[in-house]
Amino acid sequence: MITDVRQHNGRPRFFIDGSPVGMTFMSPHTNHVHDAVTAGIPVWDTHSFTPLGWVGDGVFDYHNTDCYIEHYLRQSPDSLLILRAWPGYCHNREGSHANPKAIAGWDASLREDWWGDLHPDECERGENGETLDWPVYKPHSMASGLYRGQVSDAIERWVRHIEQSFGGRVFAYVIGGGPCGEWFDWSCYYADARHVGDYSPAMRAYFRAWLKGRYGSDDALRAAWGSADARLDTAAVPSYAERCGTGARSVRLPGAGRNVIDYAECFSDALADTLLEWTAAAKRGAARAKAVGVFYGYTLTVNGAFSVRRAQNRMDRVLGSDDIDFVIAPYHYDNRMLGGAHGTQVPAATVTAHGKVYLDEVDTSTHLAGPYRKASGAVLARTADESIALLKRDWAYNVINGHALWFMDLGGGWYADPAILSFVRQCHDLECRMAGRAMQPRTETAVIVDDRMFTLMAENTAFLNPLLVHQVFLELAYAGAPFNIHLLSDIHSQAMPDYRFFVVLSPFVLDARDVDTLHARFARTNATVVWTVCPGLVRDGIANTGNIAQAVGMAVHARDRLEPLLVRLTDHPLVPGELRGKEYGYDPDNDPHAGLLADNVVPANAPRERHFFTPRIIVTDTHAECLGMTRGAETGLAAKEQRGWLSVFSTAPAVPAEMLRALARRAGVHIYTATRDIVFANDSLVAVHRASPGPCTIDLPEPRTVADLFTGTVLGGPARSITIPSGLHQTHVLELR
Repeated sequence: MITDVRQHNGRPRFFIDGSPVGMTFMSPHTNHVHDAVTAGIPVWDTHSFTPLGWVGDGVFDYHNTDCYIEHYLRQSPDSLLILRAWPGYCHNREGSHANPKAIAGWDASLREDWWGDLHPDECERGENGETLDWPVYKPHSMASGLYRGQVSDAIERWVRHIEQSFGGRVFAYVIGGGPCGEWFDWSCYYADARHVGDYSPAMRAYFRAWLKGRYGSDDALRAAWGSADARLDTAAVPSYAERCGTGARSVRLPGAGRNVIDYAECFSDALADTLLEWTAAAKRGAARAKAVGVFYGYTLTVNGAFSVRRAQNRMDRVLGSDDIDFVIAPYHYDNRMLGGAHGTQVPAATVTAHGKVYLDEVDTSTHLAGPYRKASGAVLARTADESIALLKRDWAYNVINGHALWFMDLGGGWYADPAILSFVRQCHDLECRMAGRAMQPRTETAVIVDDRMFTLMAENTAFLNPLLVHQVFLELAYAGAPFNIHLLSDIHSQAMPDYRFFVVLSPFVLDARDVDTLHARFARTNATVVWTVCPGLVRDGIANTGNIAQAVGMAVHARDRLEPLLVRLTDHPLVPGELRGKEYGYDPDNDPHAGLLADNVVPANAPRERHFFTPRIIVTDTHAECLGMTRGAETGLAAKEQRGWLSVFSTAPAVPAEMLRALARRAGVHIYTATRDIVFANDSLVAVHRASPGPCTIDLPEPRTVADLFTGTVLGGPARSITIPSGLHQTHVLELR
């Protein structure tokens, strides 16, 4: 059996032996595999990981590997498995009898956490010199060439063994690294500075080699770092204090802290080196006959893990690899409750533009789940019907956007309800029926984010939360139209489609080529563009507010004050009536969004000054129209016509959904709902998850007959607008005929 990814009806899709397959999968808990059987889902993710069988130096024993796989296969004669490798993890660490995932025939003596004891200098260390001991025992350094090479051999052997024994039942391999196999730095969850890595001898050696490759000489290094003492052979990993320091401003400027920027980029390369070598090994082991995926690209993860320490700023390298067919991530944990959004942590449009499948991990908490990652203000599912409303929202997002997904029973028993299992079966059947349909995208809004921003901010900043999460998942998601998330680098690719409306989330670095390309894209569609906070401060290595003025097309001035970034909207005709006189932005002492955050690790541990942002950019252009004022009576939201496009700049983050809706409508974007609801759409399907009460009115781009996708009931049409009975937190998936 051969599995791969190919273009199909304009989108990447999984194929088996040359035929396209449905992409609604399931990830059953080890102790609840029977739920996947009942749901009739043929492809299963086998979370968490399959033992690697590397049980000693040069010693391989696949007894537990086979036990783990057979545990799944014996429960269904037809299921296909997605197997995960998590090097460094060991199911037996807590003892097989205490391990809830231990299975029949398991040999507790076959341990896989032995390597760190033999090679302590190759393990990640905190600044205090101690080897980390969480989430695994003595985790390897991502810079360790020794570990990288030995695991590469182990993975190739592991895949070859599995293919020989079970190849006809294996759909794909997911090669993991770091915490939970998600390719983060091992210390990315640590708030205690003593345990932040990586200060190991392995990383120190890698960093020095990396610097030599970049600079070539001591003189070049000294010039870049602004230090007469800098030397390639003695360069040190910057201290955690340096990594949290940005001087008087929130952005690390050129010529100051270059060693910190270099280390962050170096760490991303070390992680990418390991990821790429291990995925290549998996492809070799399978004789390139199986699809291989990775968890990677968590650009919008800012609350639960320290973003710089994710070390995932090499999307170009990962997506450019022929050894990687699909990219996975759980959808965003913030604001995912009833009435909340389904948003990806990864710029999924960037993934698909590179010909890879994006696979969404739907680990939604149903009414059967325990207290798992629940925001204090979350409205939780209490019944099977409410659980299905959430899962229907999550499924619709992925099917409409051409993504794969697996429904994940993360805690065990979350799907053990006949109504939920029947719903999952129906999702699979519907998606298979639509697999051959050429559904065309109808997305006219693009979000632009640049992963270089993480290297330029303090490692313990809390401001990424309002800058990214608040704007995308708590405001734009409710504007009434679908949107795609792109990395800034996509603008230079012909694979990126045209859009009418852009939300540009403060890319601090915009080189001249970036600005020219952006402006040309905007003019091509007479677009409206919303810029936030501090876009383009650094251009071609020089920091200047004049760079921001050139990017946004209006004169600006910088204010260096630590104060809440707030804007009060005026009565300008572009401002919706219900917003006039109201204030938006971010005040850490009065944050209405705080209760929607499920993972509060970073904001809770950030110093107070890291909840603010400087410089604050104020519009001073006398030809710009003022839409909002700061508390200092200066222009904080302004609009100005450019050559072929409208520029709107906001000094504050989290521009309200209603403001975005009005600007998008002005740009010609089709607005499906005028209420504060979640919308996904293409030319064949429209889905609405209700965050507002009462009947649901949906406006369509052209007259269509509308039917409920799940029941087949015709609801009306042909018409350009339809109102259907509805209520708070319901999800409607409509087929357009």
